Amino acid sequence: MMRFLSFCCLLLLSVAQDLRAQESSLLWKISGKELAQPSYLFGTIHQICEEDYFWTDTMQKYFHRAQQLCLELDMDDPLLAVKVSQHSINTGNKSLKDYFTPKEYSRLSVYIKEHTGQSMEMYNRLKPIWLVLTLSNGDLGCDAATAYEIHLVDSAKKYEMPVMGLETVDEQMAALSSIPEDKIKPYILDIIDGRTEQNTELFQRMVATYLKQDVEALYRIIESENDAMLSMDKLLDNRNKRWIARIADIGKNKSTFFAVGAGHLGGPGGVLALLRQAGYTVTPLR
Repeated sequence: MMRFLSFCCLLLLSVAQDLRAQESSLLWKISGKELAQPSYLFGTIHQICEEDYFWTDTMQKYFHRAQQLCLELDMDDPLLAVKVSQHSINTGNKSLKDYFTPKEYSRLSVYIKEHTGQSMEMYNRLKPIWLVLTLSNGDLGCDAATAYEIHLVDSAKKYEMPVMGLETVDEQMAALSSIPEDKIKPYILDIIDGRTEQNTELFQRMVATYLKQDVEALYRIIESENDAMLSMDKLLDNRNKRWIARIADIGKNKSTFFAVGAGHLGGPGGVLALLRQAGYTVTPLR
């Protein structure tokens, strides 16, 4: 069950060691083909402890060279929270009580009350996946977390850069909904029973790899933790393929700073490989 967090927080082709060392970066320049000027691709991590957050002078320099910011979703959309919340609620008459035995549901109710101060009624209509997202913050191993997307949107507003998204809320939520609900239940039980040490260890290993800016090693961690609960094609590969034409279209006439989860960058089906296959030149920036 520790494998789930790596895909949620972060909503993430092996090469030789010497080549990997040369190409290790979170920031890449995209050029060539029909692009009038270069655009930039940055790998984020959707949740990170505040003490681990870092932003280099190089990242800042190329962010300023871009004319617009494009994230996975349009985080500047005033209706974004409403759109996302619509996908978090079970339709029909189904509730969380239907996924658990009476004893399990009672334990979950006690956990919710003790850790949130709210009654189970506040959470009962949530889909299981959204209950996991709500309860998983403790797996980070720190008290205060932040997100790159928040900082990027704030900077874009400061410099009056337009903000847009690579995909719709419906598309991203469909990927999350592809996770079978019966695979999510054991993870919820692990949370309420306090069996999350392996989740924290995995997340910290991923953060350490992220801080080294090694997106290929990060992809291999995700790939090694994949199981029947997590569909690599639906959560990563299919979305990556869909993004390539959109990256080309958005960046065609304006230099764009693209920022997506770092897990999307590496691997044979990653955005870096797909952009190169499409004929673009992709260069690491450190």
